[in-house]
Amino acid sequence: MLLRVWMALISLVLATGCGVTANIASLRGKTPLPHVSSGPTLSVDNTLDLSTLTPATGKSPFTFEVVDGDATVSGNTLTPGTTPGDVLVKITDSAGTESFVKIPITASLDISPKQLVLSENGAYTYNGTQGVPPYSFSATGGSITASGTFTPDGSSNPATVTVTDSLGNTASVNITVNPALSSSLNHATIAANNSVTLSGAGGVPDYIYSLISGPGSINASSGVYTSGGGTGVATLRVTDSLGNTFDRTLTVNPELAASPSSARLLTTVLSLFSATGGVPPYTYTMGVGSAGTISLMTGAYTAPNTASADTVIVTDALGNTATSMVTVVTSVTLAGNRTSMQKGLTATFTASNGFPPYTYSIVSGDGTIDATSGDYSALTSGSKTIEVTDSWGVTAQWTITVYEPLVGNDFSVGTGETTTVTYSGGQPPVTAAILSGGGSISGLSFTAPGVAGTTTLRLTDADGNIADTVATIVPPPSFTSFSVNSPFTSANVSITMTGANYDSWCLRLNVNSTDGCTWQTGPLPTSLDITRPQKLYKDPKSYYAFLKRGNSIAAASDHKIFNSKFPLGSPWAAFDPKYVFAHGTDLWVYDAATPSVRKFDKHGNVLFTIGEFGSSKGMFNPLKGLASDSAGNVYVGDNVNRRVQKFSPTGEWLMQIPATPVGSTDNGYFNDMREVAVDSAGNVYVADGRHIIQKFNSVGEWQANIGSSGTGDGQFINIEDIKIDSAGNIFVADTGNHRIQKISPSGTFLMKFGSNGTGNGQFYGLKDLFLDSSGDILVLDESGLQRFSSTGTWLSKQVLLTSPTSYPVYVSSFTIDSEGTLVVADSNLMGIVKFDGALNPTPLVRRFSDDDGHFYIPQKISVDASQNIWVTESHNHRIQKFDNHGDFLMKVGSNGNGDGQFQYPGAIAIMNDGSFFVADYGNRIQKFDAAGNWQRTYPIGMRATALALDSAGQLYFTPLTGSKIRRLNPDTGVVTEAFDTAGTPDSGVFAPVGISIDSSNNFYIASDYHVLKFSPTGTFLFSSGGLGSASGKFGQVLGDAAVSPNGDIIAADQLGTAHIFSSTGAFKATISSSGVGRKVVGPRGIAVDSAGNIYISDMAKNQVLKFSPAGVQLFD
Repeated sequence: MLLRVWMALISLVLATGCGVTANIASLRGKTPLPHVSSGPTLSVDNTLDLSTLTPATGKSPFTFEVVDGDATVSGNTLTPGTTPGDVLVKITDSAGTESFVKIPITASLDISPKQLVLSENGAYTYNGTQGVPPYSFSATGGSITASGTFTPDGSSNPATVTVTDSLGNTASVNITVNPALSSSLNHATIAANNSVTLSGAGGVPDYIYSLISGPGSINASSGVYTSGGGTGVATLRVTDSLGNTFDRTLTVNPELAASPSSARLLTTVLSLFSATGGVPPYTYTMGVGSAGTISLMTGAYTAPNTASADTVIVTDALGNTATSMVTVVTSVTLAGNRTSMQKGLTATFTASNGFPPYTYSIVSGDGTIDATSGDYSALTSGSKTIEVTDSWGVTAQWTITVYEPLVGNDFSVGTGETTTVTYSGGQPPVTAAILSGGGSISGLSFTAPGVAGTTTLRLTDADGNIADTVATIVPPPSFTSFSVNSPFTSANVSITMTGANYDSWCLRLNVNSTDGCTWQTGPLPTSLDITRPQKLYKDPKSYYAFLKRGNSIAAASDHKIFNSKFPLGSPWAAFDPKYVFAHGTDLWVYDAATPSVRKFDKHGNVLFTIGEFGSSKGMFNPLKGLASDSAGNVYVGDNVNRRVQKFSPTGEWLMQIPATPVGSTDNGYFNDMREVAVDSAGNVYVADGRHIIQKFNSVGEWQANIGSSGTGDGQFINIEDIKIDSAGNIFVADTGNHRIQKISPSGTFLMKFGSNGTGNGQFYGLKDLFLDSSGDILVLDESGLQRFSSTGTWLSKQVLLTSPTSYPVYVSSFTIDSEGTLVVADSNLMGIVKFDGALNPTPLVRRFSDDDGHFYIPQKISVDASQNIWVTESHNHRIQKFDNHGDFLMKVGSNGNGDGQFQYPGAIAIMNDGSFFVADYGNRIQKFDAAGNWQRTYPIGMRATALALDSAGQLYFTPLTGSKIRRLNPDTGVVTEAFDTAGTPDSGVFAPVGISIDSSNNFYIASDYHVLKFSPTGTFLFSSGGLGSASGKFGQVLGDAAVSPNGDIIAADQLGTAHIFSSTGAFKATISSSGVGRKVVGPRGIAVDSAGNIYISDMAKNQVLKFSPAGVQLFD
C-alpha cells in the first residue's frame, strides 16, 4: 500500500512538474503519502461536477475539499476562482479514505490579435488563446478557415469573428471592414517642374508612400512626389498598416516650352507658334504691350504692320507657362535705277529698310555684282533677278530685263510696197524715222518709194538706244509662168514655174494661203509630190504657187484633174457632194471625199479647189455648212476644228471665226456645227448641236446666241439649215420639230409653218431650204421639194427628181442660181444635176453614167489571154472591155431578158479563143464570141455568183445559195455537181461567192472569211485568211478571190480589206486595209493578168483599181 502511494506521487510530480511541489511538500510528514490523480482542465469560466472524479474503489458518500489553488466547492460542484492555476481537491469517502485530484485552471478564452479594422480586399488570421484548446472558428460578414484566416465579403459591417474552445467557451471580435486600398493623384500627368500628391484611401491607415520605379522621389508620410527634373513614367505605391499595397502610374512630361523660342518676322506675316512638353491642351496669349495678335487655340500669330517687340505666352493645362520673344521688322526693300537695260550697260541697286548692312547677289541669270555697292552688269540678255540680304537674313529682290543691243534688220521691199521694219534686241516700243532716201514711215510701217534705191531709217527704242537699218528698194516679185503639166499619171506632177525678183518660193496643193508655207530658196521646182492618204486620183486639184521678196508676195495658180488611166471609171467616181451654194451662176460645192471645197462654173467646169484634210489655215476636218456673201466670199464651217473659215472669190484664205480660239464654256465655241449663213451686212450665223444659232460680226467677234433647246416658239431641236433674207430675218429648218421658223434679226420669233408627216405642207427629215428672189421659201425633206409663200402658205411639191437615165436623184443639198436654175447635190448617185423650170435634168458633174469607160456598180472582172480587162456592170446591164493600158475597146449587152441582153450581170469567164460566158439575175449563163456576139443561152435554174474555166474548157460556177460547186459542160449544156464545200474546215455558213482555177486545175473558193483550196478532184487542201484584225485576217465576209500565175492567192472582203497570200496560204502583204485611208471601199471582183498585176473592182467607188504583184497601186 505504501509503495503504491509513492509511485502515484512520483507520477504526479512527473506529470505536473514544479506546479505541484508546494502541494506535495505540504503533505510531507504524513504517512502514508496521499494518492493524487489528474482531473480535467477548466477555465476560470467553467464549473466541475466532482462526483465524476471519485475513485472507483471508494465508498460513498464522498466529501470534497480544495486543499490548494483558487477554487471553491459547494456540494459536489467545483467553481474556479479568478486566478488561473492548479487546484488540488481532496476526496474523502465514507471510510475516511482520502484521494487527491489535481485540476488545471486556465484563464478565460480570448481571441488574438485584437484587429478591429480590415480592408475589404484583405485577409487576416485570428488565433484562440487561453481557454481549453482545441479551438474552432466562425464568422459573420465573411468567411474563415479552420486555422482562423478570415476574409471579408462585404455582406455586413461590422463583421464578427468568434473562437470556441473545447469546453464551448467563446470569444469574439467585432471588425470594421473598410473599402479596398486605393490611391489618387491630383494630376495624372505633370511637367518635370511640377509636384503632385499621392493620397491613400480605403485599406487600414496609416499609409506609407513609396516610389517603385521611374524618375523622382516621394515623401513617405505626406505622399508629395517630385520628379527631380526627370521625365518618363513613375510608379507610386501606397501601403496600409496591414501591408496591403496599391500602385498608380504618373506621366512626367518635359517642362513646357514654346516653339520657336524666339522669332524674327516681317510685318503682317502670319506665323504659327506651338508648344512642347507640359500638359496639353495649350492656350496662347500675347504679353503685355505686344502689338501682334494670336489665336488662343491654334497659336497662329499675325505680326503687326509696324516694327515691334512682342511676347507670345503659352499656358498648359496645369498653368505652366513658357514664352517666345518675337521681333517684328519692316522688310528690307530693293530698288534699281533701271527696270531694263541694254547688254553692256551697268545698273545700280539700292536697299532700304530691314537691318543693315546689306549684301547684294545674283539669284537668277548671269552677270557680276558688287556685293557691297550693288553695281551690276550682265553678260547675256534675258531676265535677271538681283537679291539683297540684310543682317537678319531678310531678303528682297528686283528683276531687270537685259536685252540685246538694238539692231535694225536690213531688208528688201518692192517699189511702192508697204512693209514692217523689223529689228532685234532693244526695248519695245521701237519707233523709226527716215534719215535719208525716199518713202514714208508710220510707226514701223514703211512704204517704199516708186523707184529703186536705198533708204536709211533710224530706230529708237523705249530706253533711248538707237540703231540704223537700210531698206533696199527693188522691183516686186512676179511670175513669168506657172502651170501643172499633164499627163497626171503618178503621185509626182510636172511643174512649169518661172518668175523674177524673188528670194524664196512656196508650192501648195488646194490651199490658197501662205500661212503654213515652207519657204524655200534656190531653183524653182519642176515637180510636186501630191501623195495623199486616200482618194488621190481622178480628183480635180488646185495648185497654188507663191514667190516672195522681202514682204512682197506674188501668187499664181493652176487647176487640173489627175487623169491617169487607172483607176478605170468616171473622173468623178469618188466625188461626194454634201453642200452646194450658188453665187451668181458659179457653184460652190463641198466634196466630203477629199474634204475640200470646189468652185464650178455653170457648165460644170472646175475653176479651182481649196482645202484638204487638216487643221492649218485653209484645211478642213470635216465641213459642216457652206455660204457666200454678197461679194462672193465663201464661208466654210470647219466642224472638228471648231471654226468658220472665210475665203475670197478666188479661194484666198481671209480669216477665221471666232477670230481667236475660245474655251468650251465661252460664247463663240462650236459644238457639232450644223450650218452657216451670212446676212447683207456681213454678219455670220452658225447653227450648232446645242440647238442654238450664234451670231458674229463681220470681223469674227461674237455678238449673241439665238434660240434654245425645246419645242416652243423660237426654240429648236436639231437645226439642219439656216438662211437669211434681204431684211436680215433668219429662216431655220427645225428638223426635230418638223417645221420652219422665221426669226427677226434681233432674235425674236416671227412665224412658223409645217408639222410632222409626208403630206403637203408637212415635213419628214428636213434637209435644206432656200429663199428665192420672189420671196418664196423652198424646203427639201425626205419626201421631196416643197414651195411655200413668204407667209408660209403651201404652194407646190415635187415628189421625185430623176436623172437623164431615169435614175432617182437623192438630194442632199440644193440651191438656185441667178438664172433661176435649180441645182442639186446628189451624194448618193449622180453628183451635181441642174433642172430647168420644167424640172428637166442636165448633169453637170456625173459620179457615174453609161458613158463608155464609166461604171455603175461594177461587179466581177476577168483578164483574157490578150491581157484585155473585162468588167461586168450590174446596173448598166452590160460588159465593158479595156486593153491592158485602160483604154476602152468595146461594150456588150443592154437591159433586158432576151438573148444577148442582161438583167444585172455579175460573173464572167473568158475562153482562150476570146469567147466568154456571163451570168446574170435571170438564172442563166450566156455565151458570146470574142466580138461580143451572142451564141448560146444555158438555163441553169439558179443564179450563178462566180464563174471559172478549167484547162479542159469546163465551166464551174458558185450558186447564190448552197455549198455545192457546179460544173457546166459548154458543149452539152448539162450541169452536174463538181464537189461540195460543206463540212470542210473553215467552209463557213454562207454560200461561196468567188471561184478561181489555177493552171493545175486546183480550185480556190471564197467562202465566208476564208479562201479554200481544193484539188482538181475536190479534195480539201488548206485555207487562208479568217475573221479578225491581225495581218492576213478579214473583218467582213469575202467578196471575191483569185489566183496569180505564180500561185499567190488574192482575196478581198466587202469592207475594203485585201490581202495577198503565198501558194501555201501564208500571209504575204496587204493591198488595202478597212477604215480611213483605205484604197478600196467596196471590192466585188478580183482578176490577175499574166504579169501578176492585180485588178479589183470597187462597186462603192464605181472604179476598177490596178495593183502591182506586190500590192502597190498603179495608175497607167
